[in-house]
Amino acid sequence: MKPFQFFLIAGAIAVSATVSGTSTVSWSSASKPQLSVASSSHIPTQPSLQAQAEAVSNSSVTVASRVGSYPRQTFELVDEAQPGSDFHRFRERLKQAIRDRDSAFIRSIIPAGGLPTFAATTLTADDLNVDNPDAPFWQQIERAIAPGCVIYTSARSLEADADSQTWVCPNVFASTYIETGAEIFIVGENVNVRQAASSSSPVIDVLSNEIVRHDSEAWQRGISDQERASLETFEGWRPIITPNGLRGYVSSRYSYTPSGYRALFEKIGGEWQMTVFLEGD
Repeated sequence: MKPFQFFLIAGAIAVSATVSGTSTVSWSSASKPQLSVASSSHIPTQPSLQAQAEAVSNSSVTVASRVGSYPRQTFELVDEAQPGSDFHRFRERLKQAIRDRDSAFIRSIIPAGGLPTFAATTLTADDLNVDNPDAPFWQQIERAIAPGCVIYTSARSLEADADSQTWVCPNVFASTYIETGAEIFIVGENVNVRQAASSSSPVIDVLSNEIVRHDSEAWQRGISDQERASLETFEGWRPIITPNGLRGYVSSRYSYTPSGYRALFEKIGGEWQMTVFLEGD
């Protein structure tokens, strides 16, 4: 197995891998696909809780830490996988495999040489522990494809079929709304912001498809490795600052960052393969 090569060029990352039987993938932030404004999110939305948020007592809101406010920024993300299309059928099959914890299917879509990483290594199905139905991979991949996917023009595997499209999930990763890479996308309608990292904590605000700021102070005060890892599953709580200037927490089910886990899919030998699955930037 030959080593991976990594290049960091003026803020753009390129990754390449030359491994027997694997793909060579590179991507750059220099060219972002234009996302059309349409379509509904596949993220399950909560019932309307605006009234609940407004009913939170003044004393509860007072307890919530408040900092400077900033303008609201809403967004819309499109899922370009049209029902009935070849990729849409593949993705539906993948969703079923996730529900069934079908490790054989996952093994069938990972190239023989594994998946490239930023650590100059490769990941195999065994590394992802796909035979364990409770392995983090299952929630990570489910979460990655939940908001939708888009055709991606900034990366292509050298082994991909000549006529293959490259798809990236989630669509957040390819969003034209990304400016700094530190944005937090709240994906869904009427998403609760909690005073503390718990579903039983008081609701201090409600957000709907908005870009918000990361609460770096809460992060620096101490978040365990386990809590950090849970942010790429449905079980984590992400510290944010709302446009109203309130410090709070949003479930990781509804909060995404451009550096979170993403998957790239391409056809190799006429079959859809997952050629990238990683996090980071």
